[in-house]
Amino acid sequence: MLRIVSVFAITIAALMTAFPAQAVFGDTRPAELATADKELNATYADLMKQLRKEEQEKLKKAQRIWISLREADCKWASAAEPLDCMIDRTLHRTEELKGSMFWAPNGEYTSLDLQK
Repeated sequence: MLRIVSVFAITIAALMTAFPAQAVFGDTRPAELATADKELNATYADLMKQLRKEEQEKLKKAQRIWISLREADCKWASAAEPLDCMIDRTLHRTEELKGSMFWAPNGEYTSLDLQK
């Protein structure tokens, strides 16, 4: 019995070395990041549609800077788990954009959250 347990433990150890945990157990984080990015892009597009031209340019510039910051920050702050960081920051940015107050073309001071 002990021999079977030892062989099993060695086999598991070899598998874990050859295939990191995310490969063995099915890492869902890439799909989670894709979903978070899709939601962020949809929110960004909704917001852009409602902004005045000069505000669109400001948001476009801010979003490009934010993307660079997210990537650099997640490489630095979460070297072991950059995908977790990317997911977290992307979800947070989506909520920031939804809550951002802006002057709509109709003159109303609003946000995407308030328009629900």
